[in-house]
Amino acid sequence: MCNRLDNADLINVIDPSNMLQTIQRLDEQLEETLSLSESVEIKFNSNEINNIVFAGVGGSAIGGSLIVNYIKNICKMPAIIHRNYNLPSFVDVNTLVFITSNSGNTREQLKIYDEAKSKEAKIVVITGGGKLLERAKNDNCTLFYYEGRTSIAPTARASICHMFFSILNILQKIDFIPCQKKELQMQLPL
Repeated sequence: MCNRLDNADLINVIDPSNMLQTIQRLDEQLEETLSLSESVEIKFNSNEINNIVFAGVGGSAIGGSLIVNYIKNICKMPAIIHRNYNLPSFVDVNTLVFITSNSGNTREQLKIYDEAKSKEAKIVVITGGGKLLERAKNDNCTLFYYEGRTSIAPTARASICHMFFSILNILQKIDFIPCQKKELQMQLPL
């Protein structure tokens, strides 16, 4: 009896977006993310932060969802995932807002960016390009930029390493969580 998971023709039928190959290449995305994260410049005073909001919708929210669960017992600040058009009412100058969008053109994320800016929140943008990249550069925000929609990250949901590890590294850089290198080395082939 042939195992369905070994049947390449069947896999091509049930996986037309080739997610299996994308998953098999996550190590490449991880290496790229860790390399790009080294050069992220923090452009805000982390001593002024009282809370963290991870804003994302659709596949771009995956990193924030995972991070909130990963850091809940180690982060010095309260943190939430937010998947909506408007920021929570508590967001202010002492809030760190992570805005993630693979395309950089997601309407909700552009609106969130504008709202975070108007509330004078500290903004970190994680994107693969688009208008969000342009705004972050123009406003001199903390920015993690990766090339979106490549063979190693063709969709937002496939950009899991970009979305998760970039946030993790930024939180380490600002000392909101302890260094996770040892924990990650135990789990990942780094």
